[in-house]
Amino acid sequence: MAYLQSLQGQLVVFCRTVGFGFLLGAAYELLHFVRRLLHSRTLPWDVGFAVPSAVWFFLYMLSQNGGRLRVHLLLALATGFAVCLFCVHAPCRRASEFLLRRVQRMRAMRRAVNARMDAAGEKMRRPVQKVLKKTVKKIKFPLAIHPRHGV
Repeated sequence: MAYLQSLQGQLVVFCRTVGFGFLLGAAYELLHFVRRLLHSRTLPWDVGFAVPSAVWFFLYMLSQNGGRLRVHLLLALATGFAVCLFCVHAPCRRASEFLLRRVQRMRAMRRAVNARMDAAGEKMRRPVQKVLKKTVKKIKFPLAIHPRHGV
């Protein structure tokens, strides 16, 4: 392994790191959609994203730069992440809001259908209960336990 990395090698690793930062930004957008879908708080999800991202970046640095951490590579990661957030953020948010509205509409429709089914079930239940009550009254009990005759 060479003591100093060539300029071309540094540029290749820099560009790859920008791409890796972009992928991390895309993963963050996906995580944001899941978080909004589940109506969850932000902090646990952000910590849950930061820890694996740090591990992934560490492993990436091991594979690309021999484990040497350089400031320009941290800036490349931040640049890729920022490019993703600035370029992909708005279209992703519009698409996720559209999908969330559809999911909310489907949930509302399911609640309405369930309410109608409950109401229909109640309408059917009342006559059945009346018939059952009449049937129970008509049942002849044995003399030993019949309420009129005593035990």
